[in-house]
Amino acid sequence: MRRFVSCAVVLGLSTLSACGNDAGVGPGAPLVFQTPSPVVSTSGVVGTWTRSVSFVDEFGATKTTETTWVFNADGSATRTITVRSSAAGPTTTTESTARWQVQADQVAIDFVTPSPARVTLQFSRVGDSLILGGETFLRAL
Repeated sequence: MRRFVSCAVVLGLSTLSACGNDAGVGPGAPLVFQTPSPVVSTSGVVGTWTRSVSFVDEFGATKTTETTWVFNADGSATRTITVRSSAAGPTTTTESTARWQVQADQVAIDFVTPSPARVTLQFSRVGDSLILGGETFLRAL
């Protein structure tokens, strides 16, 4: 069995060398294998994104929650959440500031205000939509 494994390794290295891929084969040559680094692009996240959800609460009032993310190219971000109700009452707005960075297919968001916290969300782009943490945001005009 040991002889079979040795032959397979030698055959594999010979094949790499014969294909023009310098795997460092030869007496005293170091064996070097490289794994390509994934290309990470932040351009798919930069911009202003909005999501609006309407629902009827337990009292029969229609409420609308609008979330807007602004991801700036410098790594800063702002999240604004606005809640409106068809019933009499004030509109409430909460704004959070953060720093963000792309890590493969995820966005790591470090909130600064109103209180420090970190979330990591998967993201993808489909046309003019940003899917962030499973929620679809549309590019704001």
